[in-house]
Amino acid sequence: MAQELKPNEGKQGVTIIDGVSYQRLPIKTHLVTLEDNIVSVADQYGTPVLTEPDDILFISEKCVACTQPGRAIPLKDIKPRKLAVWLSSHVT
Repeated sequence: MAQELKPNEGKQGVTIIDGVSYQRLPIKTHLVTLEDNIVSVADQYGTPVLTEPDDILFISEKCVACTQPGRAIPLKDIKPRKLAVWLSSHVT
């Protein structure tokens, strides 16, 4: 069963760059981790939805970082200083 592709809530489905319109549709995946091969993930989830010859698949930096050693740190290992905690409470 193919997933329904639509923009995330509050996001535009089309972006225009240099006069060219691009439809932007998020593709839901499993939780990508260090154990995953990013090319395999792209193939598994991208192949079924890339149906036109000019379709392009972009992968977020966050997703790629999750598959690279040392780029994603588990929350349990992050120990912010008091100043960081205080500063983050003022971010809107």
